[in-house]
Amino acid sequence: MKKLLLILSAVATATVAQAQTVIDFNTPGELASDFAGFSNFSQSATGGLSNSGSVTLTNSSQIAVYQTGQDITGVDNGTFGMYFQYNGADTAGRPFSIGITSGASDTYSNSGTTTGTDLRLVLFGAGSGDNYGLQLINNGASFATSLANVTLVDGDWYYIALNIGGISGGDFTGISGDLFASDDAGNLGAGLKILDNGGTGGYIQTSSLTADSDAYVFFGGQNPTTRGAAVADNLTFAIPEPTSAALLIGAAGLLALRRRR
Repeated sequence: MKKLLLILSAVATATVAQAQTVIDFNTPGELASDFAGFSNFSQSATGGLSNSGSVTLTNSSQIAVYQTGQDITGVDNGTFGMYFQYNGADTAGRPFSIGITSGASDTYSNSGTTTGTDLRLVLFGAGSGDNYGLQLINNGASFATSLANVTLVDGDWYYIALNIGGISGGDFTGISGDLFASDDAGNLGAGLKILDNGGTGGYIQTSSLTADSDAYVFFGGQNPTTRGAAVADNLTFAIPEPTSAALLIGAAGLLALRRRR
């Protein structure tokens, strides 16, 4: 029996999901050394969650691209998220985005699109005031937009997250977006908005990124400081791989064989 338990333990270890990565910008120079594609963002030793390190966003249509490529070909319930502080500005346009792109140096154009293939979630506003919604964009084209009816509060923190359920036949499946309230220590509060195809499990989009072993996580915005975002912190992403059904079936077979004996 002890031998069987050791075998099952090894199977469980082999199917553990990939750990979450958190970039907290508490180390001086983290933005400059680990990101590219930006020119006017700056890192500060204060101003972030718990008044630790953060990134100050400036009036510039650009993104900061994390330079370590991520293999997303086996993504299973992956999440890409980041905290931002609202600055009470005009909501017109897209003040903040989080997503993945094909190139390590992709940057925003004036229209808010990237120069390569990308999938992103955008904080979306229309007109003046503090009302926001969410928008999902695939390769520069919007495929889902929520009503802009969430009222954000000047100086408050929020968490925005792009979720991908999986990959099937070259399509991303289960794509959704979330917007949460947060305190200044990063503790999530109420869920303010979800964009998930009416609760039916998320959207499906065809993308060449589904076969990309070097996808790059990015954050940024189209004129962020004049349109709703001032400071960003704690870029967080987890890209778990699917549980190996073959290994589990093998373990079940070993257990059945042991019982027969």
